Amino acid sequence: MIHWGPTFQDFIRAASQNKPGDALVLKNGRLEKKIPHEINEETLNRRTWSAFVRAVNREFTKQQRNHICARYDFEWDKMVNSTLPLERLYIEYFGVGAASPYSFTLNQKRGWFSNELHDQTSEQLYHLYRDATRSGYLSKLDDPSAVFGAPREGMDQLPQYYFGMDRQRCNLFRGISDLVSHDPNIPRMHPYYSRLSMGIISLLETKRGDEDEKLIIPAPGASEGALEFYEVYKVISFDGLTAVALVPLSSSSSLQPLLCFRCTMQSPTKPDAIPSMLNNMAEHIGEPGYRACAEQLNKLMEDPNFKRPTVLSYSQGGGYAGYFLEKHWRKVHQYVGFNSVGNDARVVENLADQINTAGENEIPPDFYIHRNISVEDGSLGDWVNKSGEKHIGWGIKHPNCRMQLYEWLIHDHSAPSEDLLEGFTAWGNIHARRPMDSFTEDDIGLGWKYQYKLYRGNALCDPILDTYKRDPKMENLRRNIGKQYLSILQMIYKNLSFLLRLFGIEIFKENFH
Repeated sequence: MIHWGPTFQDFIRAASQNKPGDALVLKNGRLEKKIPHEINEETLNRRTWSAFVRAVNREFTKQQRNHICARYDFEWDKMVNSTLPLERLYIEYFGVGAASPYSFTLNQKRGWFSNELHDQTSEQLYHLYRDATRSGYLSKLDDPSAVFGAPREGMDQLPQYYFGMDRQRCNLFRGISDLVSHDPNIPRMHPYYSRLSMGIISLLETKRGDEDEKLIIPAPGASEGALEFYEVYKVISFDGLTAVALVPLSSSSSLQPLLCFRCTMQSPTKPDAIPSMLNNMAEHIGEPGYRACAEQLNKLMEDPNFKRPTVLSYSQGGGYAGYFLEKHWRKVHQYVGFNSVGNDARVVENLADQINTAGENEIPPDFYIHRNISVEDGSLGDWVNKSGEKHIGWGIKHPNCRMQLYEWLIHDHSAPSEDLLEGFTAWGNIHARRPMDSFTEDDIGLGWKYQYKLYRGNALCDPILDTYKRDPKMENLRRNIGKQYLSILQMIYKNLSFLLRLFGIEIFKENFH
């Protein structure tokens, strides 16, 4: 009888019982926390590594193992012959990698004689996904509603440090099967769309050559408590804009294709971070990024495998979505925006004119706008909602187009003050809050933690979406900052990028065509 030693799950259990920075040793057939100055330390370390190698090789295919090692810069061949301790972090690498499968992972699980992934039913894909992620381990878990798309730790700011980003993203996969609306005023998938566009999309890698294409992202299924799956079909990222196209993994899925326009990249060392920030200072938010990516977006919308998507945007993504919808609205199923910036008035007005003059038999996309406020009249709240001249959806009167605007009262965070520095933290708390990701138990059952006001139709929505007319202060401030500093910052960025590349240093990790 062959004794294989500890399984990978045994290593996970041992890691979960120890603290970050701890190391494990295999003694008398048991995994234990390494103590300082172990007797025969090098021999124990070799034995532990040998057992870990066998456990990983039994649990993961060579392709999956190599993918995890390459992504987290883990030198497998070097470490497995090392006499160094087996740190908990190394076990976590494979646990997080297991929790974040790609389509090639599921392909290896399905076997040679079963249908291609596209031809599998959602139930069959669920079993493949569950098998592929059974060794997933995320260490300390947080409430997903408190996990956002921004870097959380200092290491997350480093170029090509994917581990922290992946762990956050996998945390956001938790509880997704139940992340749906039972409120008759809110479409069923909007809670999921908010977590996806405001969190998960920001935690995808976009650097050219390393994009998270083929990543599998779970989604709520058509029946209660079920899971279906998206595959990252295409990542378009250049000059500040990032758009992520998702398609249902199964051809029989109930899911709609999605096109998600990401918010400002907040980590300055990540792909296109600086151009992303500079887009916020442009005369018209998002115009430079959209111009740079327009051709790729046009090609995507001609792709026969990507038809009538739902368009999602968060924050800066609303600027790009406005230009996109102006050109492609006839090929879009619906638009759902979350705390999105406003647009150039000409873009919004042209979009409204095109839709309003469309024939009575045409079916324009529906428009749903979600925004966070601090006081009931909406005068205070998320600063992003006060940017731009007008917001997408203004002026649309076509009889076949549904226009709905939701103002969520975030009552447990103080309103941002007019002082830019003092109000910045308060603004960040309100801007990143996902009210449909927060529930409370009441006498009726599961309900929203936050209250909302619903506005239907252009007569009620237009005064709110006419941003500059309603309150020009924030947009004037943004424009003034752009006029004073944009050209200077662009020049510094281009020169510094050139010098760093000249010496072979990649800090900004810009995407190049």
